[in-house]
Amino acid sequence: MAVQVIPHLRFELQERGRKRPLKQGLIPATDRRIFAGAGADNHIAVVAPGVPKKFLLVEPKDKDRFYFYFTDQMEGLVVRDGLPLSLDEIVSKGVAEKSDGAYRVELEIGDEAKLKWGDKELWLKLVVPFPRELKRRVGWSFELPFLAAVAFSLMLHGLLIAYFNTRPVGEGIAIRPPTEVVAEIPSGQIEIPPELMPEESEVKPSEQKAAEEKKGGEKKGAGGPGTGKGPAQRGLLAVLTSKGKSGVIKDILTSGFEEDIVSALGSVSGVQVARSDVSGTRGGGGDGGGGARTVDIGGLGTWGPQEGRELEEIKEHKVEGGVKASAPEVLGKLDRNVISSVVMRYIGGIRACYEQKLKINPQLSGKISVRFTIGVDGRVVSREILRSTLNDPDVENCILRRIRYWRFPPPEEGEVVVTYPFVLTAVSE
Repeated sequence: MAVQVIPHLRFELQERGRKRPLKQGLIPATDRRIFAGAGADNHIAVVAPGVPKKFLLVEPKDKDRFYFYFTDQMEGLVVRDGLPLSLDEIVSKGVAEKSDGAYRVELEIGDEAKLKWGDKELWLKLVVPFPRELKRRVGWSFELPFLAAVAFSLMLHGLLIAYFNTRPVGEGIAIRPPTEVVAEIPSGQIEIPPELMPEESEVKPSEQKAAEEKKGGEKKGAGGPGTGKGPAQRGLLAVLTSKGKSGVIKDILTSGFEEDIVSALGSVSGVQVARSDVSGTRGGGGDGGGGARTVDIGGLGTWGPQEGRELEEIKEHKVEGGVKASAPEVLGKLDRNVISSVVMRYIGGIRACYEQKLKINPQLSGKISVRFTIGVDGRVVSREILRSTLNDPDVENCILRRIRYWRFPPPEEGEVVVTYPFVLTAVSE
């Protein structure tokens, strides 16, 4: 259903010195002529000196335009398109036209007019008020569905709450104390099912053969002072040259690896590999391992049947990095001693960069000159390697990354450029 919009004439009758209007209201102006005057039968009654008993005030021209009437004896003004004009100006400029002994001027929606009689003023304005039908329909169309949804939601939630409150709680669902649960756990050892038990281990042929060889070696060594165990059965060589399926290297690599190891070790000075218990041995007591000749391994001492001999202790040499800072060159308004104290506080980071690479190359040493710029807030805004005899990009880049996070006191004025040399040397212990 379409809403009909009707233009209205809004009026206010005011009296000088009063804050509230004497009269005000809205009059439909589409299909009627609106009169004003001193008579009570007018649409707008105005009681003031010089007011006619009845005169035509507004007359509709079409749907959105109207005529406003006034006479020569009236004072006032008309506001059209926001521009106020007095009644005399309207007449003199030819805007108003003569009609039945009065003047009329065309007004549109939003235009205003004012008539003045002594201390009385009548304000007029053509407006389009908000329709009552539209107000009522918009309000009900929004409120009714919303209220219905809220009422349904409240009813549904109330029913659910009542249902769960009246529903009986089942037995046996309460949480039991942990002590009761622990008391029901059966004591004693846990029995493993027979199908999960491991099978009885069988002696592998290779292990049996190794045991027999060990036993035979002990018997053969009875005639001499040796222990009866050859070098091929000791330590790493026993693992590398073990035969059979039980050998560790034998399981991983091919059978040709044993010969390669022997040939490789044979090229090393002072290392000999015995291929059997009697190879490379001499002494009394038959052909067993007793009286076996001692073998010198690279000057580390003899390895044989002698007792009380220990290998020479191998000492570990630790290499540390030393960092020495020379006098810096400073361009800017920041004290040299302040800069040096800050650098000394951060010099451990440079040492860490140097020692990290020193573990790989103990002979690494040299001198690095770093130039960096301190900003107005004390932060390092730029840095670069000016000169370097270290010739190690990893250490140089690590040092630049450390310098990036150095913090200095703010300079007195502008930026400060600093050139700082560092001497990096290795120190052995």
